[in-house]
Amino acid sequence: MSFSYPLKRLFFLIERLINLFTVFFYKIFGSNVHWKSKISLRSKIIVGKGSLSIGKKSVISSFVYIDTEGGKIDIGDYCSINSFCNFTGMGGIKIGNGARIASHVRLISSSHIYSDRGRPIYKQGMTSKGVSVGSNVWLGSGVCVLDGVTICDDVVVSSNSVVNSDIFVKGIYGGIPATLLQKLD
Repeated sequence: MSFSYPLKRLFFLIERLINLFTVFFYKIFGSNVHWKSKISLRSKIIVGKGSLSIGKKSVISSFVYIDTEGGKIDIGDYCSINSFCNFTGMGGIKIGNGARIASHVRLISSSHIYSDRGRPIYKQGMTSKGVSVGSNVWLGSGVCVLDGVTICDDVVVSSNSVVNSDIFVKGIYGGIPATLLQKLD
C-alpha cells in the first residue's frame, strides 16, 4: 500500500510535533536538550537531582534507559544512541560529538568497593569516577564501559567488549577486557 505525498507529509509533521513536545517536556524540568534532537517517547530518561544535556541533532532511540542518579550526563552534537542502551550517570557521563553507540551498550559510571573481604559489599560504599567517551567513537553492540574509563577520539570498540581501562590510542579495540586490535592513523 502506497501513501500519497500529503499523507506522508502529515505523518512527518505529527512525528515532529510529538518530538518537539518531548524535548519541551525535558526543557521544562531543567534539562538542556537541543530543539533539533530527537528523543523517542519509548525511551526512559530519569533526571532527578542530576543534570542532562543533549546536543544538536542527536538521536535517542526507543527503549534507551538513561538515569542520571544525581550525576551529570552530557551527550554531544550529532550522536546516536540506539535501542536498549543503559546509562547510569552517578559519577557523570560525557559523550563527545558524532559518537555512534550501537544497541545494548552499557555505560556504568559507578562501582561497588570490595576491598575488605570480611565485610558485606553493601557496607563498603561505592566509587563514582565517571565515564568519558570521545568524539567520533563507535561502540559496537553489547559493549560495556566501566566506571573510571576514558576513551579518546577516533576509536572503534567491537561488539560485546568490556572496556575496564583508559583508551588513549586511536584504533580498533575488542575483547574482554578490550585490547588494541589495530592502530588507526
